Amino acid sequence: MNLKLSKNEIFVLEKLCSNEYSVGELARELEMKGSYVSRLVKTLEEKGLVYHTEKRKMALSPASHAQSFKRLYFSRPQARIEEWLCGYSTGVLAILTTWQEGAPMDIFWEETPCSKPTTYKVLNRLMDAGVLIKNEKIRISDKTVEEFASDYVSNLLRIATSKIQGMKTSIGVRLHVVVRAHTNEAPQEFVQTGMTALVEYGLEAMQTSNNFYYYTNLSGKQRKIGVDEAFIHALLMTTLEQNQDKQVLALFLMKNKSKMNIANLRELAKQYAVEGELATMRDALDYVEKAV
Repeated sequence: MNLKLSKNEIFVLEKLCSNEYSVGELARELEMKGSYVSRLVKTLEEKGLVYHTEKRKMALSPASHAQSFKRLYFSRPQARIEEWLCGYSTGVLAILTTWQEGAPMDIFWEETPCSKPTTYKVLNRLMDAGVLIKNEKIRISDKTVEEFASDYVSNLLRIATSKIQGMKTSIGVRLHVVVRAHTNEAPQEFVQTGMTALVEYGLEAMQTSNNFYYYTNLSGKQRKIGVDEAFIHALLMTTLEQNQDKQVLALFLMKNKSKMNIANLRELAKQYAVEGELATMRDALDYVEKAV
């Protein structure tokens, strides 16, 4: 489920902010073909932004991201928001919602969902619209825009993870989502990570019915998870769940640190905000090694 919204999808949302329409009525209002509008509506439905009413008309969803879009639209009635909110803008904004004081540039450039030239175009478009400020850091300056971006990514993550049966825990970090679920089946856009993936690298732990997955589609960068990132995902999840796997992870790190990239581990720990947990674990292991 991609974060991007096209201009025409935004046009549909803008119309639905004020009224309910059938697909045919929307097509006439927007001067577009009915079949094309039908496809736009289907995509917006999948993202939870619109729904069919009992009168067989389309309406804006009561979900938080649809309602925050409505507030954004009415807060800037003459701003042509479709011009600067379309394309990769929603992905860029989603990254920036994490930091009130602005995003660290190294993490921002690592996680931006598009190429650097495209990202610069998006940033310039958003700054020209008055919703971003860029100096040493980049931050969203419009609270209504920030609210929509945050609600939008949260709801898309909720919809995506709802496809996994027996889900127990999920955590979203900007465009990343890690899931711990009581199932060994997941849609193809979820790849194994965490404790599940570390077993392939020699993790010595009793197998349970729990499996860890990473959702690849939100950033548009589908990829295999390496040992370093799988380890950080496991550390992130166990930190949220009473540290139940921390001893096993410490043992894995002690036995495999020669095979792992410590600098990369530190960078990943920073991205996932578990650098303190990683540092504490490494200090404890260093102490044990010196004491033996």
